Amino acid sequence: MTTSPARIAVIGTGWWATEHHIPALLAHADAELVALCDANLEKAQQTADAYNVPRAYASVDDLLAHERLDGALVVTNHATHYAVAAACLQAGLHILIEKPMTLFAREARQLVEMAAAQGKQIAMGYNHTYAPYTIRAQQIVASGALGELQYANGIFNQHVLPLLQGKSVGIGEGRERVVHSPADVYSDPLRSGGGHGHLQITHLASLLFFISGRRVLRVQARMRNYGLAVDLVDAILVEFDNGCLGSIGGTGNMAGGRKIDLQLYCEQGWVDIDEAAGTA
Repeated sequence: MTTSPARIAVIGTGWWATEHHIPALLAHADAELVALCDANLEKAQQTADAYNVPRAYASVDDLLAHERLDGALVVTNHATHYAVAAACLQAGLHILIEKPMTLFAREARQLVEMAAAQGKQIAMGYNHTYAPYTIRAQQIVASGALGELQYANGIFNQHVLPLLQGKSVGIGEGRERVVHSPADVYSDPLRSGGGHGHLQITHLASLLFFISGRRVLRVQARMRNYGLAVDLVDAILVEFDNGCLGSIGGTGNMAGGRKIDLQLYCEQGWVDIDEAAGTA
């Protein structure tokens, strides 16, 4: 029995869409990229022309009205994730939403409830959870072999300061195909919702939740902007539903470096993940 490729649209033609999602879809034998959509039609059409995508739209409503789709990727600015994702779910599509899912927890819960009611799936753009060592760590913790989780510690440091300052830092230069810089969005609190926390700490949180399997009971957090319009440094204290405590945080100003670590300390053992090195 053969099946037709899934008909997919990408909504948002910024950096991650043009550098990663669109090329990946075009290379996937089971996907057919049929349309792009961006509030800036010129940007959408430029991207469609560069990647030979048949059609471009400036409106999500027009896209959904004129295309027969199986799924969509929501790769717009953070503040628009909820509205775009909700429209796609209401149209009966499976969706992938780039992180963060939404800017408000109530909106995320509503999307999950909508997807369940429609019998559709929501995938999130948390690529770190698909690494083999991450999956193995999750399996070990879930097996109970290490006992109950008692303490978690994580850090996500990367040099994204220029982007948070609104500088393009050469993104797209020298590429054969168009790659749009996200600098104007990442430095804008209205569209991004925040800085390093929304951009990178969210990855660390996804790793922590995925591997530990725990739910959060309480959170205390502090951030510092250091002259930016958005946060550069974040420190978060977490209490989990089993009484475990944890701390995660990081800085977007690690010049020339990248450090992504997560340690889970359990009753009878521990897990140490060095994501930058690809080991656990």
